[in-house]
Amino acid sequence: MNQTTSFGKAAALGIGSVLLSEILCLFISFTCAAFSVSFAVGRYISVLCTLGIHIGIMADFGVKMAKRDAVESRRDGKKLSALRTALLSMVTGIPALSLWILLLVLRLSNGFNFLPLYRFLNAPFFQLLTFACGEHTLATLPMSRLCVFAGMVIVPVITVFVSYTLAMRGESAKS
Repeated sequence: MNQTTSFGKAAALGIGSVLLSEILCLFISFTCAAFSVSFAVGRYISVLCTLGIHIGIMADFGVKMAKRDAVESRRDGKKLSALRTALLSMVTGIPALSLWILLLVLRLSNGFNFLPLYRFLNAPFFQLLTFACGEHTLATLPMSRLCVFAGMVIVPVITVFVSYTLAMRGESAKS
């Protein structure tokens, strides 16, 4: 029995990919940190590895969804909506956006120091955030840096969108 992939199921798969990326990146970050505590080179390697893992997992999700959607589109004879692609891409940014909004609200309200937990929950960017934050607490972190952190929200969104779009072009060239 062939069923089409609902948007809800596709979104859940996207969030699952984000969580998988988080877990793998935490493992890599802490492994690199344990073996290169005093070496800056180890931290740079950790940044490259975790970003590579995150982008790779998000791109894999985009390609798999594009292939699945292309098969379903050919089978059902329906044209795919560009809005679905955009929304599916945006769903992968929801966890990071939620955390960033919470960080911003706590910064503006002088709430507790959420910065260490924020770094931990953004595992793909853990070392990058460590470099950017230095010895700052949330209260002393400049707003300009906090605004730059918002850029991290779009990494999975752009990755999924581009990989999905490129994979769909490849699939449509096959037909």
